[in-house]
Amino acid sequence: MPRHAYKCCIDQCSSKAAYRAVLYLIINSVRSKYSKHEISCQTCNDDIRNKKKNRTVSHRFPNPRTNMETFLKWVEIIGGDLKTIDPSLVYYKKQVCSLHFVTDDISPGTKRKLKAIAFPTLHIPVPTTAVLSMTSQTCTPAPLSESSSNQNESFEESFLEGISVLQDDSPICLHDNDGQVVDYNSKKSTKITKPRTGILAKIGVHKAAKLTPRCKSMYADSIILKRKLQYESSKAKTFKQKLRAAENLSERYINDKLSGKLSPAATLFTNLQIRETQKNEKGRRFTLDEKILSLSLYKKSPKSYKLLSSLFTLPCRRSLTTLQHQVKIEPGISPVLMQVLKEKANERFFTLMFDEVNLSTELHYNAASGKIDVLKMMGEFSDHALVFMVKGITKKYKQPIAYTFIKGSTNKFQLCALIKKVVISIQKTGLKIIAKICDQGASNEGAIKLLNEETKTYCLKNNKDYSEDFYEIECDGNERIKIIHLFDPPHLLKGVRNNLLQNDLIFMINNEKKVAQWQHLVDLYKLDSSIEEVKMLPRLTDFHIIPGKIKKMKVKIAAQVLSQRVSALMRFLSAKGILDPSSQDTADACLFFDKLFDSVNENLHKNVDGKIYRSALKKGSPHHEFWQSYNIYKVMAEYGVHSLLLRNFNQDPIENFFGAIRSLGYRSNNPSTQGFSSAYKTLMLNNLTTSHLVGSNCEEDFSEGALASYNLLFSKINNDDTQNTYHEPRVADGLVKNKSVGTPELLYLKFQTQNYIAGFIIKKLNTILFKNCKICIGQICTNSIGKSHDLMIAREYNEQLNLKYPNVSFCRLIQGITNLIYLQLPSICHRLDYKLVLISKIQEQFNLNIINCPIHSEHFENKILNFSIKLLTNHWCVEVNHNIKIAAANSIIINI
Repeated sequence: MPRHAYKCCIDQCSSKAAYRAVLYLIINSVRSKYSKHEISCQTCNDDIRNKKKNRTVSHRFPNPRTNMETFLKWVEIIGGDLKTIDPSLVYYKKQVCSLHFVTDDISPGTKRKLKAIAFPTLHIPVPTTAVLSMTSQTCTPAPLSESSSNQNESFEESFLEGISVLQDDSPICLHDNDGQVVDYNSKKSTKITKPRTGILAKIGVHKAAKLTPRCKSMYADSIILKRKLQYESSKAKTFKQKLRAAENLSERYINDKLSGKLSPAATLFTNLQIRETQKNEKGRRFTLDEKILSLSLYKKSPKSYKLLSSLFTLPCRRSLTTLQHQVKIEPGISPVLMQVLKEKANERFFTLMFDEVNLSTELHYNAASGKIDVLKMMGEFSDHALVFMVKGITKKYKQPIAYTFIKGSTNKFQLCALIKKVVISIQKTGLKIIAKICDQGASNEGAIKLLNEETKTYCLKNNKDYSEDFYEIECDGNERIKIIHLFDPPHLLKGVRNNLLQNDLIFMINNEKKVAQWQHLVDLYKLDSSIEEVKMLPRLTDFHIIPGKIKKMKVKIAAQVLSQRVSALMRFLSAKGILDPSSQDTADACLFFDKLFDSVNENLHKNVDGKIYRSALKKGSPHHEFWQSYNIYKVMAEYGVHSLLLRNFNQDPIENFFGAIRSLGYRSNNPSTQGFSSAYKTLMLNNLTTSHLVGSNCEEDFSEGALASYNLLFSKINNDDTQNTYHEPRVADGLVKNKSVGTPELLYLKFQTQNYIAGFIIKKLNTILFKNCKICIGQICTNSIGKSHDLMIAREYNEQLNLKYPNVSFCRLIQGITNLIYLQLPSICHRLDYKLVLISKIQEQFNLNIINCPIHSEHFENKILNFSIKLLTNHWCVEVNHNIKIAAANSIIINI
């Protein structure tokens, strides 16, 4: 019996055991007599006793959760106390026998299963109330004898008139003395069951045993088909998983194949096309590597990038400019790059080089930083950029680390101070400076002399040996860094050639005095040019030999003249008497400089073409016999490096860097300060991966890239918001521009132009903020067009008024802002916080809370300030640049 039936329901019964015994006998008797069915109608008890003979079955009430309307009709028809009982209890514990239903109510194909629309219509009795009462004198049950069995049977029949018979697993529910239902399994009765979704549930059958034999056969077949469907579905799901895994495997396989046959950039580009081409344009996502690659393509040629974007899937221009603005590398020593150098401290031996590049004098307003680029520390216009770069000796890397804008050439005192700052900053990263390289500029030589003099003074004061081969820089008060200074070998070769053009070269070989003359080279070239159809020296042209036509900046021109080929041919012709015998000396000089340049320009560990000096410098190499001293090799040998490629000791990397800056985007021999800064950051981002320019003034340096890979660079930028340690000091504010009084015609045109600018600002604000908001447009625009809008009406393309016409208050606001900005610009344009100063002055003098829109009023002030300052400052810079060009053409000193 159910465990919840242990509770005694007999009045004044204090023994649960007695109740269990009595109730056990009652329920067992009821189950044996009435086939375990509960009948809610009280007048058909006699018919039910013959249920087995008549094959009568019982039916549950309709489910109140799914069919409450039918359930209520059943309750109304049967009557009695069912209306006072919870519907769920009635459904679970009450049943109606089949004697109360007609034959048409039975669903065909089932064992007397009712139709969904069946109602009890037969033998409906008058409802009666049965009251269950038991004597309170019942205590402990005694064993029943055979003589009292008839009395128990009659007791059971009279007792069962007031209760319903339950199934074995049904919870017990009895009527108490007040006629209310007492639930002894309330937790089980309120349990939420999931709705059945099987085949039997769809036809309203709970068990397959209630089906007819034919329906049972069909049901069995359906079960088999259902299992087959589940099996096939499982196979399909497994196949999909295998297919997805195969696709992933194929992608990895393709990536592995591509990575082995294509360059990293080509592999990245191919994977991008495969992954993103089929996606919606607004649903495409690009990795940082892909954006960097696209940025390098865009900076190389914006027009070409526009064409590539129409053919391939690439990020838009705005995404690339946003990426570039995230890199905050400003003039001076960047702490971000210093952090990058610390990450590469194991690649510790390097050379430091510096050089200058010409720039065009232009002003540019940088909206991101809020300042005007180009002004130098002393208030002059910058026309040069000084760049410092490090180059690995044992590893193929290069890294620009600092740059600054200057006017003209840096003087020796400023350059000396900058060199010390850069060396000290690099030394803190753990890298080891071996040598410093530069050209033979006057400022460079002056700065080196200052460093040598400081070193000499220190050695004399401290009784230490001094050598002109080194100079020292003090770091952190205790450590002194010893550095070898070298002049760039290609520049030295050009200097020899330029001196030979003007003067004869007197030199000694094996204690024999010799004289080299440029005229001998001219005679050789003319003789070779006189030969019809063929030439002995096909590479030589007028630009190599004729003094007025020589390209003096090209190293290649000088190296092809002072070469072994020219020397051998000149020696041959001199021996045959075709050339002057004194040309032998010039041939010896050409051969000497060819060997010397090869010995300091090798890039391979083995010699090529039989040129023994064009190989690495190591122990036993012929360089030791050819040179008188080799301090670099001695220093590196102390650190355990015994093989050196001496091309790592020239300025080719920084020359290639300047060439990449000039050619980035479009060819510009003199980029502006803004163009230089933008190209500098772009080359840093794409890891200096630019193609070597044909005809450039240096050889390809074969460096694999910068130390600052973009991933590492971005990680340092995101984690470090510090500013550059070196800032260009600015001069004091100048005088505010005086207001000028023009003619009535000029004042009228200025008034009309300012109103047109106000309408243009409204148009832009509508695009970026208002989005055609009627409240905002109505508060700053007007529908009544007057004489103040004459210029705007004239600018309309047709009779329809498409422009935005500002009202009087907004026109006055823009006029005041315009006058204030143009009056303050000449005096504060040099300041680093130029934008903040203008914003503060505008907020002090004007009320910008002119709209009351609940959506856009919060952002209106910020938007109008940023856009007005950007628009007017850009126009001012354009006008100043125009005046600078005119003044430069006429050699006039301009005063802004």
